[in-house]
Amino acid sequence: MKLDDRTQNINSAKSSLPKAYDVEAREREEKKRKRRDGEEGREGEEGRDELDSFPVMMSFKAFLETQDDSITDEEALIKYGEYKMEFKRQKINEFFVSHKCQEWFRSKYHPQEFADRQTKEEKVSWRRWEIFKDLLDKGFLDGVSCSSDQQTEIVKLLDSVVILLEDGNYEDIKNLDVEENNNDHIKHKSSSIFIRNLHPSLTRADLMALVEKYPGFQRLAISEADCKNNFSRRCWVSFQRNAKIREICYAINNTQIKGIEMQAVVNKDLSKRTRACEGMVSHPSVVKKDLKIAVDIIKFQDTRQNLWKPKTPEVTENSENVPPNTGTSESTPETEVKPEQQSTTLAVNPLLEEVGSVGEEVEDLHSMLDKLILYLRIVHSIDFYSQKDYRGEDDMPNRCGLIHIRSSNDVAANDADVEKILNTRDELFKSFTSNPAKVEEAEAKKLGLKDEEFEIDKFVSANSQELAKDKWLCTL
Repeated sequence: MKLDDRTQNINSAKSSLPKAYDVEAREREEKKRKRRDGEEGREGEEGRDELDSFPVMMSFKAFLETQDDSITDEEALIKYGEYKMEFKRQKINEFFVSHKCQEWFRSKYHPQEFADRQTKEEKVSWRRWEIFKDLLDKGFLDGVSCSSDQQTEIVKLLDSVVILLEDGNYEDIKNLDVEENNNDHIKHKSSSIFIRNLHPSLTRADLMALVEKYPGFQRLAISEADCKNNFSRRCWVSFQRNAKIREICYAINNTQIKGIEMQAVVNKDLSKRTRACEGMVSHPSVVKKDLKIAVDIIKFQDTRQNLWKPKTPEVTENSENVPPNTGTSESTPETEVKPEQQSTTLAVNPLLEEVGSVGEEVEDLHSMLDKLILYLRIVHSIDFYSQKDYRGEDDMPNRCGLIHIRSSNDVAANDADVEKILNTRDELFKSFTSNPAKVEEAEAKKLGLKDEEFEIDKFVSANSQELAKDKWLCTL
């Protein structure tokens, strides 16, 4: 059966590449249209996602206009599917070629750099766990509730964590109140500079060469690239609290890197460290649900960061066939956490053992949940009640800055309101308990996935010349 009649003035002359598949041809047509409409020059407009730049993917109706009138419904659907796959492949390849040498791209996608970043995150998580356990054992969490009527206690706990992260000691923690009145010697606070738009061509090494020479330099944090802002990144440079931050900011703004100005500003301190969320999260049914979700998040994140992995016995003279404990963990972008493996590959987090013995009283549930929420915030940098992941905050000016807590004000809630919250709770936390969806291998190959061994052989063959048997010359 033929499709409905369409316009008859379709150009019958076809190039070797069908018009529907020719992205470059469609891009040229789009530029002509923009010139006619007076829209030339909008490609560089900020706020555009490069992957969404013209040419846009044709609708099914527009695609049909490029096909022969004799095409059947089934053939049209098949060809349109092929067109969409080819369109995506070209756009992905274009994106890769454009950004493959930029630091943000390599850090996010290059297997070795991804593995290095993952290893760093694991070390950070382990260090934070050690601090959390030490504070827990010394009673710093006793009686601390994630409620708005204990804001002072919560902030003091977070400040204690930062002091220990900054290689301080418990004497410094005891003197927290004194330090607050002596602004020049506060260990848990820093002064910092903020750069809103870091050009994608600038690297961490470029910035380090500029900022580390100033007195009091502590650390440098760079965000992921913003695809909606020409892939620029944001940057925070932290200095000791008593650093002459305004003078340093002025000096940085009078310096260019690769001809690019920094446009730095002095960063403001956090005005509020705790923020209260809706009162219905205090409802007993929601607390029980949140306790279960918190346990699931901790199991997943502990596994992801290789916490609680049992030590492999060391090889001794009398031991046989026992592999040594290398103390390292390899990780690649393809690494996945498989929940069914957790019980066999990891030791047990002592907090999770404690959950099993918690009573049914609301106070007991609140107490246990609060301990898990603080564990997530301190060890994994996850703000439970706001569903925010502050991973990488160890490089930020505030190494344990913000946390959302329950409001201490009772809020009247009917059964329907509570049921609505319970039904949406799992979806809110889904990103913390599962890996991102992966593209099936068959589809990935259609989109341009290459075989590593084949590509290596291809490269070697293209860049070598056989002079004699088993004798080759590299032509590079």
